[in-house]
Amino acid sequence: MSFINLEQLDQENSLIDYHNTLNETLDSLANTIQDLRNPQICFVSDTNIAQLYLQQICEKFPQAITFILPVGEGAKNLHFANEVAEYLFSKRFCRQDLVIAVGGGVVTDLVGFVSSIYMRGIKFILIPTSLLGMADASVGGKTGINNIYGKNQLGVINDPYRIKVCSQFLQSLDKRNFLNGLAEIIKIAACFDRKLFERLECYDYNYLMDPNNQASLLDIIKYGINLKLSIVTEDKYEQNIRKILNYGHTIGHAVEFASQGKLLHGECVSIGMVLANILAKEHGIDTSSYENRIRNVLLKYELPIEIPEYVNIQDVLKYLQFDKKVVKHEINFVFIQEIGKHKFNTTPIKMDIIKKILVKSCVIVCQDIRPSKPIHGSKSITNRVLLLSSLSEGISTLGNFYDSDDTKAMLNSLQDLRLCEIQTHSKHNLILEGCQGQFYKKEYTINVKESGTCARFLLPIAALIGNVTIIGAQRIYERPIQEMVEALNLNVVYLQKEGQLPFKVIDGQFGKHIKIKSQLSSQFVSGILMSAPYFPNDETLIEIIDCNENETIVSESYIEMTIQLMNIYGVKVERISKTKFLVRKGVYKAQNYDIEPDATALSYDLLHIGLNGGSIETKKISKLQGDAQFLDVIEQMGMQVVREQGFYKIIKNQDLKPQDVNCINFSDTFISLALLMSSIEGQCIIKGIENQRVKECDRIKAVTENLIKVGVVCLQQNNEILVRGKKYQKYNGYRKDVIINTYNDHRIAMAFSILGGHFEKVQYQYRIIIDNKDCVRKTFPDFYNHIQSLGLQQQALTYNQEQEFLYNYQYYKEPLYIIGMRGAGKSTLSQYICKQLGFEYISIDNLISNNINEFVTKYGWEQFRKCEKEQFIQILLKYQKNVVVDCGGGIIEDEQIQQLLIGKNVIWIEKDINELIEDLQSQNRPQIGNVMEIYNRRKSIYQRVSKYIFTLPSRKYIQKITSNYDITRYYQRINELYLHFIKCIQHLNFPRNKIYVSDTNFACIFYEELTILDHQKIHFINRNHNLLEVRMDKIENIQEQFDQIRQQIYNIKFYLDIPIIFTLRTKSQGGFYNGTQYIKIIEQWQNSFIGDYFDIEMDQFNNVMISQNYNNSIILSQHLFEKTEKLQIIEFIDRMKYISEHNPNIICLLKLAIHQDAYPSELTYQEISKLFMGMKFVIPYLVVSMGPNSQLYRTLNKFMVPLSCLTPTAVGQCTIQQLRSIRSLANFEITQNYHIFGDDLSLSRSDLLHQKYFDQLNQQHNKFYTKVSIKKIEQAKPYINNINFQGASITMPFKEEVQQYLTEQSIEAQIIGAVNCIIKYENQLIGFNTDWWGMFWPIFTRFPKNMQKCLILGNGGTAKTAIFVASKLFLLQVYLYGRNPQKVEALAKQYKVDFMRQSEKTHKFDLIISTIPPGAELPLCEEWFDEKTIVFVANQGDDPLLKKQNSISGREMFEAQAIGQVHLFNGK
Repeated sequence: MSFINLEQLDQENSLIDYHNTLNETLDSLANTIQDLRNPQICFVSDTNIAQLYLQQICEKFPQAITFILPVGEGAKNLHFANEVAEYLFSKRFCRQDLVIAVGGGVVTDLVGFVSSIYMRGIKFILIPTSLLGMADASVGGKTGINNIYGKNQLGVINDPYRIKVCSQFLQSLDKRNFLNGLAEIIKIAACFDRKLFERLECYDYNYLMDPNNQASLLDIIKYGINLKLSIVTEDKYEQNIRKILNYGHTIGHAVEFASQGKLLHGECVSIGMVLANILAKEHGIDTSSYENRIRNVLLKYELPIEIPEYVNIQDVLKYLQFDKKVVKHEINFVFIQEIGKHKFNTTPIKMDIIKKILVKSCVIVCQDIRPSKPIHGSKSITNRVLLLSSLSEGISTLGNFYDSDDTKAMLNSLQDLRLCEIQTHSKHNLILEGCQGQFYKKEYTINVKESGTCARFLLPIAALIGNVTIIGAQRIYERPIQEMVEALNLNVVYLQKEGQLPFKVIDGQFGKHIKIKSQLSSQFVSGILMSAPYFPNDETLIEIIDCNENETIVSESYIEMTIQLMNIYGVKVERISKTKFLVRKGVYKAQNYDIEPDATALSYDLLHIGLNGGSIETKKISKLQGDAQFLDVIEQMGMQVVREQGFYKIIKNQDLKPQDVNCINFSDTFISLALLMSSIEGQCIIKGIENQRVKECDRIKAVTENLIKVGVVCLQQNNEILVRGKKYQKYNGYRKDVIINTYNDHRIAMAFSILGGHFEKVQYQYRIIIDNKDCVRKTFPDFYNHIQSLGLQQQALTYNQEQEFLYNYQYYKEPLYIIGMRGAGKSTLSQYICKQLGFEYISIDNLISNNINEFVTKYGWEQFRKCEKEQFIQILLKYQKNVVVDCGGGIIEDEQIQQLLIGKNVIWIEKDINELIEDLQSQNRPQIGNVMEIYNRRKSIYQRVSKYIFTLPSRKYIQKITSNYDITRYYQRINELYLHFIKCIQHLNFPRNKIYVSDTNFACIFYEELTILDHQKIHFINRNHNLLEVRMDKIENIQEQFDQIRQQIYNIKFYLDIPIIFTLRTKSQGGFYNGTQYIKIIEQWQNSFIGDYFDIEMDQFNNVMISQNYNNSIILSQHLFEKTEKLQIIEFIDRMKYISEHNPNIICLLKLAIHQDAYPSELTYQEISKLFMGMKFVIPYLVVSMGPNSQLYRTLNKFMVPLSCLTPTAVGQCTIQQLRSIRSLANFEITQNYHIFGDDLSLSRSDLLHQKYFDQLNQQHNKFYTKVSIKKIEQAKPYINNINFQGASITMPFKEEVQQYLTEQSIEAQIIGAVNCIIKYENQLIGFNTDWWGMFWPIFTRFPKNMQKCLILGNGGTAKTAIFVASKLFLLQVYLYGRNPQKVEALAKQYKVDFMRQSEKTHKFDLIISTIPPGAELPLCEEWFDEKTIVFVANQGDDPLLKKQNSISGREMFEAQAIGQVHLFNGK
């Protein structure tokens, strides 16, 4: 391959002109325009650049016109391309005229695209104002715009007439945008020019920004631009060498598009390069010569190297599928061979491999047991010898060196401080020359990332050098280091919080006697010891002061490791006593050192063998590593450790025994130990792990929480944990996914990955999903490749919320734990819901004694609490589903019980305390003390451990607002409210969070007005409104009043039949609260008010932790009070659409409220509404006009009109009566037509049923339901196209045919493949299926929950519904049987169920669902039935099966599915 020589590029004749100032650039531009015979000129820029430079440009070219784009990627699309083109047409531009782009990559790309298609080509000139635009976007002729499928999906290759590069523009760039462009220069250097890359390695941002180094900066920029120009000149149309420029762009483009403008292009290319290198390694390419160098130079320039949390990986994968390089489900990637040398041929990579690299979650599959690969070098030793070698005289060679994030942080920091010079850095070896203890003093900044080791080891060195700033990841700022600062008497400037990183070390006053505390970390001592030879004193005494001579020092083995390594490097430490160390001044001598295997990493292999059996071999591990003691412990538990010359062999050939263990000298391995103990019958206590509270996370808490998730009793006791183990065995039922929260801790991820592999091997009832799996890179980047040698395979898993939402409908329901004060109603309510829903009721009190009074009298409260705790733990182990546990009132005072309850479905039954005291005084219960004092003591615990709060309406309040108070009706209504509450939590209500129908509204009321509502007013609200909005945004001290507010809301719910919208506003949106208050309130409230709606501001949506249980619905809103430009309106709506498309299950409405004075002149109310069209999902939207003259807009709006109830909550609101009056005067009546479409409707009763409900629920009587008999689905079109058409029921034979006309279908309809109900919204048809609900609910209310076997008769559309219902009922064995064996078999394979070709007598079924039509003959077998078999007959005829003992008629299905349609048709 021949390259164009850069030196031969004649700049006078090239495409690019270089200038130092804007004046020079404009003069040059004027000459160019003159050469073109003075065409018409249009300058296109964005708002930022226009503010800075447009005036100067227009003064130079007064005859020119301008077009200003909004800032950001949002402007790079067809909409704005068309706007620019329309503007040029309106100004009568022709092909001889000129368009000039002044801006960054977005502007130059868009102008190039428009100019290429405008009249088939018009001349254009690019004046890039960003480094990215100069180095990348403007060079090469590529033009492009984005669409919904990805970045630059539409575009052409067309060179500009000229490019004018002006270095003055760089002066206005902030740091982020400068580095954004530098990423492209790093990329091209990595691919094509080793010397340029080496120059970038030598420099940093501060050097390049130094005015004295401007020549170097401009030289690099010019060199990078000309380098790219040489490539694109040789290969303009990307047939050969130009493909290499895609390095880092394939994944980078997808990440950029998925980030929705939050990441800049160069930042995404940076991420893309790192991920491309990881992919190359996964593909078998040796990346050792360049992977770390590229990663390090990107980190040096503070560019991101991993996909941020806020970017949806599903979106990245989706956009990758539309990449231009996709061929047959593979993407052609560009990789490099070494720095400055690329792989010429692209490499096809399968999407599955890409997914494994990108997704943050995975499961581990166990295939077979194999011997493991050798373990990498010890991280603890590596970090120590790195520092010792860097401080040494001479050149050190480190064998079995291992690159991890921790060791990279150390090596990079040592280089940044100029303490070492790397000679060779290969995959397993490192050769470096030390500084001999001679420090080059200047200002430095080192980034220790998440490495506490690096921060502590280098702190004394930083003080010796002086003026060193230490920064890192957020978690490192929370880890202890102040003890070292105080011990060394350092002068530091704290940059955030006093006593914590980040800070700047000015200098230190090193005394001869340094006293240090070591209980939090032995690294404090090690760090001081290793630096002590270079302290100014001839000798330094280091004393541990928080440990007596006869006590055990925490992680003492690591201190001993430090001392021994210092000895190897030529400096001896004299250990005067257990806690005192004397170090004399000296210089370390370079060594050739072979690093032994990492004992902590070995513990994961040993955990695998301990769980699954087998054996492994490893090189000998010395006592230098404290974690080697893990071998001694497992040997005591029953594993065989064979110690041979130079290696160990570890074998598991018998059952292991639990052991109480003190891990004080090998605490990092306690996680593996705890997980191993969890698989052994028996109980153990692990102690000596206090320091694990302050590691990457609180590991004691993390292990406890995650083990509890998989059914293991694991309790924290101070700084110890108790594990009550059990043997993990095969489970034949539905396996539940459990997400392990790694807390970004590598050791949690690795240990639970091994446990997850064991669960897959034995098919245990839980499947472990490791979240944030890539945190293992901190210490073990090759972990997932390493465990393949053990027979464990990583399977990438994207946590798909939509699928999770679907499976939440499953009948499988986690236990409910009911807590609350004695006498609150726990038992009564629990028994009621168990009776209604068929759950099993368990009372802990009843398990202890049938008479608590007698038990307490005889044995006392202390014995009762002990029994209570033991019974609770047994329940926790035994029951995994479909059970309601009535916990005793005082059980939550036990701290261990609190730990076990947190995170579970715990419901606090809250009752007005004064009413509770009155009730207890009238009951015969054992006395436990002052009730008010007990309540005050327990209240904070109830709040902390409960996931949900159900508050009983106050009897006194109900008596106050009603004239006919009835205590029986009171308790009946509480039962109804509680049943609705539980059904919402368990997803047993018909799913209907979105309202699509016309003539809907919501009443608006201030919270303060709730107290003056009586039951007649509430009844009026129920009859005339779909929802009730309660405005909460003017309440002072709202968080302090939360208990009172919750009580008042539940009081109102006693009579209210419609959901509530809870509305709060921040100050910027016309409310009372700041952002922090707003977020806390929403998060606190969402699990107290279930089945309701929350109005959440768009700007706060990503900050609020929305409950992923989908118990409530979200209205996403934005309020505009000041004059708003058209482009801003478009940007707001695009953001709302994006958020809703990524959260379709919880966002039910988009609401844009615009003050009448804020409307842009070029956009009407109707045009704004149209901007909401074209979403991936049909999500209703509402455009509300605000202001005194906005009533007309509200009146004309037919959908979800906000109306005042008492006092208007916004200017321009009217009441329902006023709305109807205005509409009547304006002759604006809303009529809604509904139909049923079917072939033969002569026997259908749908019209009578629906019209009855319409008349009951709507005072207007403007909804009409009629039968329409058709022979073809096309015959329904005239009715659907009628302006008054709102919806229809669909019956046979059109339930499948109608799908071709639908814009969207509900999840149920998609799975079943049939639609029985449609709604028209904004000329879009949405399909639903309520047949499944009609079948599900009658069966569910009768179904014994321990049954598993189901037979479905038939093979038509209703059979598909029955299969879906069987999955909801959690039936494990489902069979199909029908008249047509071929169709039965095909349907069974499609839905992955069993089938019978003929009646087989060997089966007996718990449930039989018949979907065959009346009169059809199908041989049945009496052996299938017994007295418990439930028989459901889907047809409404007189079927012989209805004579069976437990039969259910299809009439119940008809009524239940119709009620589901009524909810949809009425919006309430």
